[in-house]
Amino acid sequence: MNFCTRCGHPLGADDVFCANCGAAVTAPREASPETQPLVAPPPPPVGASGLPAGGGLGVPSGPGAVAAGPAGHMVGVLDQQPVAPPRPAGRSRATVWVVAALVALAAGLGGFAVWKVFFSSNTGADDPEQAVREVLAAAEDQDPVAALTMINPGEARGADEVWDALHQRLTRAGVTPKDGVFSAADVSFDDVDLEVESVSDHAAKVHLRDGTVSLSLRAEDFPDALDGIASEAREELGSSWSRKFDISEVADDVYAYDWEHDREIPTGLFVMVVEVDGRWYVSPTATAAEYLAFDWFGQGGDWSAYDDGRKRDAVGAESPEEALASLADAANGDDLPTMLDALPEGQGDLLRPFVELVERELANDDAGFTLDLRAQDVRAGDEEDGLVRLEIDRLELGVNGIEGGDPYPNTVGVDGSCGWALGYTGDRIEGCAPTWLKQVSGIDHAFVMVRENDGVWQVDPFATALAWLEEVATNVPDDELDSLISAIDSGDVEEWFEQRVG
Repeated sequence: MNFCTRCGHPLGADDVFCANCGAAVTAPREASPETQPLVAPPPPPVGASGLPAGGGLGVPSGPGAVAAGPAGHMVGVLDQQPVAPPRPAGRSRATVWVVAALVALAAGLGGFAVWKVFFSSNTGADDPEQAVREVLAAAEDQDPVAALTMINPGEARGADEVWDALHQRLTRAGVTPKDGVFSAADVSFDDVDLEVESVSDHAAKVHLRDGTVSLSLRAEDFPDALDGIASEAREELGSSWSRKFDISEVADDVYAYDWEHDREIPTGLFVMVVEVDGRWYVSPTATAAEYLAFDWFGQGGDWSAYDDGRKRDAVGAESPEEALASLADAANGDDLPTMLDALPEGQGDLLRPFVELVERELANDDAGFTLDLRAQDVRAGDEEDGLVRLEIDRLELGVNGIEGGDPYPNTVGVDGSCGWALGYTGDRIEGCAPTWLKQVSGIDHAFVMVRENDGVWQVDPFATALAWLEEVATNVPDDELDSLISAIDSGDVEEWFEQRVG
């Protein structure tokens, strides 16, 4: 039998895509039956410049340059990721069980007093290796308090409230127990060998070289709310499922693809760790960005730029109401370092190692972009811990793309819960958030979170995403949540959404 080279799922003889993870099926590689290789999928084909075809960095280019959703979101530089292979229409119920169990496990972790993380002085680690080992130990213990103390504060601030709200809702729905420990799932890391590569004075790449990872799930311990999934999974897999992965074999088969030179680039398994105020933290953003850099550019970032960025002054506004205009003024393809200065501490600096790579590709294509905030009607809420919610009643933003030296002016806008986009060809796209979504989420206007940093106000993308998640987790009615869980249990999620959104 063949197995998926990304996740190890068994493959049928005629499978084109893996039913578990969606990866394209390739010729089988030699591997032991218990330890299947994990392969990072290559990015889409690239043009002559080496960028993914179709504006892989999200730079507006040519016809259809603006990508906007109902709220007028534009895909920007470093915002667009390589397109994954399409997932097949159906997948096994066993796979649904595994995925749902892991989601419930993650949600269950919110049962601990996560808020203690952000009021404790015992955060971070003494060195990069300790930071990674603490995260692995926390995963084994299902202890988010320990895990979040090891995550870069610039990425984790506010996660406590989201976890708490989500856990309370799922506990009431019978998906997770009050103590947060999900007894149906276990993960263990044994004899893990870590190698620390110092990439700058304040950043390190921690490679996972050897050891084993064991995963197991037990149908009999699954929550009653998802008993239907557990029953069907039990029929296909038996009362339990387990898999052991050899880290060295997995790491040896993780690679990026250099399209320009038609070659594989071994990357292995690694985690990026950064130093903040004398302590070391795991950075999920830096880790993902480093992997993407290998995919897009065939090499990692220059992490000395991370050190240099820590010395730069913050760019922002004198008041929360002016923060959006300040960010738009700083967003210029000809001055990416200043654009990153306009992001809060612990966020923009994580992308500085890749600025030179992006600038080189923009120069090769004679490409670029600028933003122009033409109009806005916003309302600032009360300040809490240096954070302000900025409600957007109306906004009009000019998005000016450049490719081959030719300008492509576009406009996007937000009006209440509706959004629109006007392309340089005159084509207009518009739409509004569904009434049902506004009712169940309690969100009837777009908003962003604005943070005070070094005496100026800056838009905080991480806090904004967390605030939207918290609103949904807090406001969705119990009957709607119960209905969604029931749809997950019966495999009717698509129909459930179609009935409400259309």
